[in-house]
Amino acid sequence: MSAAVVKTVARRFLNSETPEVLAIKGAWGVGKTFAWNQLLLQNKNNCKLPSYCYVSLFGISSIAELRTAIFAKTTAVSSLGEHWDSRTTNKKWVDFGLESIKGWSHQLSKFKDVPYLKNLSIGLEALAPHLIRKTIICLDDFERLNTERIKPEEILGLISELKYEKECKVVLIFNEVELHSKETYQRYREKVIDIELLYAPTAEEACELALPEDLPHRETIKKHAVSLKIKNIRILRKIAELAKLLHEAIGSLHIGVMEQASNNCLYNPVT
Repeated sequence: MSAAVVKTVARRFLNSETPEVLAIKGAWGVGKTFAWNQLLLQNKNNCKLPSYCYVSLFGISSIAELRTAIFAKTTAVSSLGEHWDSRTTNKKWVDFGLESIKGWSHQLSKFKDVPYLKNLSIGLEALAPHLIRKTIICLDDFERLNTERIKPEEILGLISELKYEKECKVVLIFNEVELHSKETYQRYREKVIDIELLYAPTAEEACELALPEDLPHRETIKKHAVSLKIKNIRILRKIAELAKLLHEAIGSLHIGVMEQASNNCLYNPVT
């Protein structure tokens, strides 16, 4: 599926407040997460839910830890992509807190009759499940989940809970080929996943995504990268960084020298 189709579907997903689960599959290096982050920034003003959270499942060892990470990393959609200094941070936390406090106070009210509550310190792990609501949640690296410590069924069950009980929109990003729990995913896919997309950009789409607009000799590099069918975003970004370094070193020489050096980046982008 081309990047253009994926972007169209993902844009519709962001611009709706209906609780849904979107799965984005694709090989390592094609830029699934990079493309998602760009799309999110481009559409943040049209997002229907006010909060966003990104969590990598790599290293997560329990559902309690995941719930806490989701709560701790949640931020206002409106603040995504902004540079945060101390003044901005304070303002965003106040704005975000005012938006959330009504919902949180409603959730916390259920604890008011617990005996001796005033003398107890309720752990964040206990509170986190009740404070997550109406949030766009991105769970990345599903294939890197430590299945010896946390079962894939638990992750999929939490995703279902976030959708149906917490009115969240969940994005699950992973490489299906490297998934250790393919059978589990296939078994629960119909129940949990609403939309499944295969992110497989063309070489031209990969170049458009990875090569900065101001990259010296961008069109030359893009032309050769497309002819070589380079689709790996990480490799293309390494090529772009090398091209910048070359331009700083020999950009004042004849244009043919620079173009030849730029072409060499495509054949040896790591060194």
